[in-house]
Amino acid sequence: MPNLFFAKEELKFAKEALEQFKNTKEFLPNSKHWTDFLIHLELSFIKAERGSQDIKNIFIPFQGKYKKIRKIDPVLSYLKNARDAVSHGLETIVDLEIVSKKVVDKIQLSRLDENGNVIEITEHPMFPARIKLKTFTINGQIWNPPTYHRGKRLIYDKEPLESANLALHFYENFINEIEKL
Repeated sequence: MPNLFFAKEELKFAKEALEQFKNTKEFLPNSKHWTDFLIHLELSFIKAERGSQDIKNIFIPFQGKYKKIRKIDPVLSYLKNARDAVSHGLETIVDLEIVSKKVVDKIQLSRLDENGNVIEITEHPMFPARIKLKTFTINGQIWNPPTYHRGKRLIYDKEPLESANLALHFYENFINEIEKL
């Protein structure tokens, strides 16, 4: 019987990181929560593999089907390689994109002299924006944000949460199917 405890834990950690990413009020291109999501998602697959060594004879052919899907599916291959890029490279995987030129707010920045007196105030507009997946390069290969998953077009262009939720569903299904072997 496979030991999937650690694979399930990693999947749980991936879900928690995604929830934190979704609820964060600040944007950082190297978001710890997004990076944690990518890492734990990949670890769920690795730990499922390690935990299934006692059923290796039936697991290896079963896993082959999932490995192939991970390799050819745009969402799954993008996220796996995004994990590699943040773990082994200097790439950022998400970016902020202004979605409208309509000013929604303004902020004022003050420049101070050495005594703390305001010497200049500048006003800067704030525009509505969204977080989007970025194109990145790893090992000489360019990875564009996915537009399809399992043959179906994604609803939102470059939207990280849609890709993340589709991947979570895939990995949950993978682990659930192992339990049936």
